Amino acid sequence: MAALWAAAGFEAVETREIRVQRRFADIEEFWTSINGAASLHDAIAALPPAEVAGLRARLDAKLPRDASGA
Repeated sequence: MAALWAAAGFEAVETREIRVQRRFADIEEFWTSINGAASLHDAIAALPPAEVAGLRARLDAKLPRDASGA
């Protein structure tokens, strides 16, 4: 983003990382959340159903869970 702001004419542009953490009750809540995100919804909707199912399965397998499954 710094390059974008500098190209727009801003001077002395500084950046920093902001970390956030979100908690979801289960994979269904997570999947609903990402499908509601404007930046992801159209990309996911454009995939063939088999690829969507594969994406969801890979996310389900990789996302960390606590003892409650969240």
